[in-house]
Amino acid sequence: MTHPPRPAPRTLGLCLVTGALVAALGGGTAHAESWDLGDGNRLALNGYLRQWMSFNLNEMPDTPHDEQGRASMMRSQARLDGSLTGNGYRLFASGRAVREAETGWLRDLERTGAAGGSDLMDKYNDVDLREAWAEATLDRVTLRLGKQQVAWGESDFFVANDMVHGYDYSWRAMLETENEELRKPLIIGSAMVQVPEADGSLQAFIRPGLDDDRDIGNTYDTWGGRWSPQPYRGFNRDALVSYDGHHPDGDEDDPTFGLRWRGIAFDDVNYSFMALRTFRPDPLVNPAANPYGKAPTGFLGDDFHPIVNAFGVTASSYVPPMDAVLSAEVAYIPDMPYNYDDLGGAGLYPAGLVPPGSVGIRKTDLVRLMVRSDFTVNTRQTLGTDSDSFLSFQLFDSWHPGLKDSDNLLYWPGFQTELEDHALTLTGVFQASYANDTVRPGLAAGYDITYGGMFLIPSVEFLIGDHFRLKAEADLFFADGAQQTVADNSRDVGFISFFDNNSQFVLRGTYQF
Repeated sequence: MTHPPRPAPRTLGLCLVTGALVAALGGGTAHAESWDLGDGNRLALNGYLRQWMSFNLNEMPDTPHDEQGRASMMRSQARLDGSLTGNGYRLFASGRAVREAETGWLRDLERTGAAGGSDLMDKYNDVDLREAWAEATLDRVTLRLGKQQVAWGESDFFVANDMVHGYDYSWRAMLETENEELRKPLIIGSAMVQVPEADGSLQAFIRPGLDDDRDIGNTYDTWGGRWSPQPYRGFNRDALVSYDGHHPDGDEDDPTFGLRWRGIAFDDVNYSFMALRTFRPDPLVNPAANPYGKAPTGFLGDDFHPIVNAFGVTASSYVPPMDAVLSAEVAYIPDMPYNYDDLGGAGLYPAGLVPPGSVGIRKTDLVRLMVRSDFTVNTRQTLGTDSDSFLSFQLFDSWHPGLKDSDNLLYWPGFQTELEDHALTLTGVFQASYANDTVRPGLAAGYDITYGGMFLIPSVEFLIGDHFRLKAEADLFFADGAQQTVADNSRDVGFISFFDNNSQFVLRGTYQF
């Protein structure tokens, strides 16, 4: 197969120029710009230039070459935020531009079949209006209208109550530390009412259904790129399974909405209650051979995001006997839909696809739970740090109280792993500081207790002057039960198993202004 000439040299030049600009500005004296316009009005501009470079740490079975050490990502990103603030109002807009260089490994994935052999850069390059909203405050009521983010919940790694928005996991999986970079903003009207008499506030929002289909639910790499699940890098699932944004159970044009009360009880307990109507974060497959709700257009079926109801509670407080902040959240989702497989794991089918006549959709209740403990640890003597270090542990559980063996529900569409009553994951984060808080080493780790597999993410961040940040990290995955080839018929594929043979070394440079 022949391929047209690639624009990689030009794009690579853009990445290198941006990287050089970041380095040059890092030693400069640029400042965030702010202007007083008089009469209480102020205009402010800020943002960043950012460069990523990542390299494969594993040999991979997906392409014929030895992939260890090859570049997997050369990504340049610029963001600009602007705000105009006055008496009782605020206007805000945020834009983001992304350009990637097509590495040799990505070209090999294209030749293997990723994105149907077309330019993978079309999946990664983007110019996007991230947010644009107007806000007005009158007495104790604040109204905000426009494209925005509404973040609810206490979780960092895996969300429980933070279900208003979907996340884009296609270019970096869940590995970016800033959730707002992965969260997909929506066109929303929201209102916040302060109720000081009850030490709390009431927030309500409605999403009228004006968003694009790409803004709904979580986005995963389904075209065979660098974060497609093992062993399907290089396999273009999109050619066989289409996307349906207008399924009767999940129409992007249908409004969604939510209500949350947030307050303080007993002087030091922060709590919240939430009720939410939103889209199921992860997509399901509406199979062509066993349609659900409507006939799909894809050869084997359509992905879609059903609308679900969720009810949640959160609480957090400092506990003196433990010298820690304890947090917890619970989300209850009745009639959560899942794909099922009545073949009992027999047969063979690729990731996210479905064998004819055997897969449909069934529902069961879901309870998501999270408990977290945050500590400050005295490491000045033991590790020689400048100050106390931060240590956090989180335990997540997805519990299906009414699940029956005969339901044959699937953990993930297409993979033959059965859904368990409980899906437990334990994570931990450690953060220290040296050299007057300009060197910040850290370690994040996670273990999938139910399905197996773990990850380790050692990192170090350098703060150079007021504006420049350089971070180096290794994303290390230790999978358990992963499918090594398409011919495997594994029933033990957990979420971490998706990242088998995909450990990465990453450099990220940022200039903030």
